[in-house]
Amino acid sequence: MDIEQLQTFAVAADLLSFTRASKSRQLSQPAVSLQIRDLEEHFGIALFERNGRQLSLTPAGMRLREYVGRILAETVAAQDELRSMAGQAAGGILHLGATDTIGNYLLPRLLGIFRAQAPAVRTSIRIGLATEIARILAEREIDCGLIEQDLSPRNAKDLELVPFADDSVVLVVSADHPWSERSEIQPSELFSAALLTRQPGSPMRALIFQHLAAAGIDPEQLDIQMQLTHTETLKQAIKAGLGVGFVSAYAVAEELAARTLRTVQIQGVNIHRRLWLALPAAGFIPERVRVFHRFLLESPALGSVLTRQG
Repeated sequence: MDIEQLQTFAVAADLLSFTRASKSRQLSQPAVSLQIRDLEEHFGIALFERNGRQLSLTPAGMRLREYVGRILAETVAAQDELRSMAGQAAGGILHLGATDTIGNYLLPRLLGIFRAQAPAVRTSIRIGLATEIARILAEREIDCGLIEQDLSPRNAKDLELVPFADDSVVLVVSADHPWSERSEIQPSELFSAALLTRQPGSPMRALIFQHLAAAGIDPEQLDIQMQLTHTETLKQAIKAGLGVGFVSAYAVAEELAARTLRTVQIQGVNIHRRLWLALPAAGFIPERVRVFHRFLLESPALGSVLTRQG
């Protein structure tokens, strides 16, 4: 019995699938099965029940999972402390998932600072919807996720969500728009504007319309000229003068600094949202993920990135 076998058992026990455990552990499925079989022979008792394609833990397997959780946590803590004492940095590939705005506009800035603090950690990034990020995280295809919305209990099952930043959603106009020199408009003025929005079903669109409705602006009465799938397309359409739209302040920080786009406040409307770090709620957490977690929540250097929204 060794740590690698215990790590494989923990992942298989959490996912209840040797196939998904093999992907997560980057092992062949026969190798996973062999490690589990070695553990069962070592303890002299079955750890999993196999009923066709269904896999479940036996009482012994559930009990071992509790012990293994504590063993792996203590092992990681020992590695962290001893490597720190030896002056060694965390290493390996950090597999990240991120939603549109974070992945395209905020994460590159964050990783620029993170690399300076953890130079031995390399990264890979997958961009997708929050529900997709939650799914591939639950299946251990990535180490952690950065998402722009809180998830429903069904989609957040077996995940831990930790807020790490706040985001402002702002009304943006082109530099030559009639509102570009105004700091504020009345809510009723929005009805006369050509509005560009994200597509129906977008969490960003739902958030914006919720706040507009609360301010007495009926979204059904707005002149929606275009519905777009991606933030970058929306931003470029606004810059081209096709209309006005709401976007994350992180997504337009460079344009606002260069004054190629301008923000306009709607009186009484302030739209904010939380940004979340998503982690597996249980199981083995690699050191590189623990280092990134601490970086997001504790690094003083992040202030310059998270407060610079234009």
